[in-house]
Amino acid sequence: MTITDERQAYVLGLRELADFLDAHQGLPMPVGLNHNSFVYSKAELAALARTGVRWEKDWNGDFFYLRVTFSGGHTYDVNVNREQVCRKIVTGTRIQAAVPAHEVEEFHWVCDEPLLADGVTP
Repeated sequence: MTITDERQAYVLGLRELADFLDAHQGLPMPVGLNHNSFVYSKAELAALARTGVRWEKDWNGDFFYLRVTFSGGHTYDVNVNREQVCRKIVTGTRIQAAVPAHEVEEFHWVCDEPLLADGVTP
């Protein structure tokens, strides 16, 4: 199966799911409304940012993402490891109270270059 075939099958499946839920109003709503995809470099993410799609940008934990929000609470995210877009600045360490106790880095992220055309850094 080619990537194009896989993409068409995925889109068809989403349409079938929507039709199924529409035809069976008494069924509970699915919980997962977030559709994730991944890229592996800042260059790949920047190329997507320039496609003309109106992206929102944000981060969560170790991931930076571009998001499009749809009605019904659905989202489509393109994720990249945050280290591909930002610099991790270690500001110290602390002892994690656990068994066994261990040292954990304390850090923040610095994102120097704008990723989207609006000039706002991620």
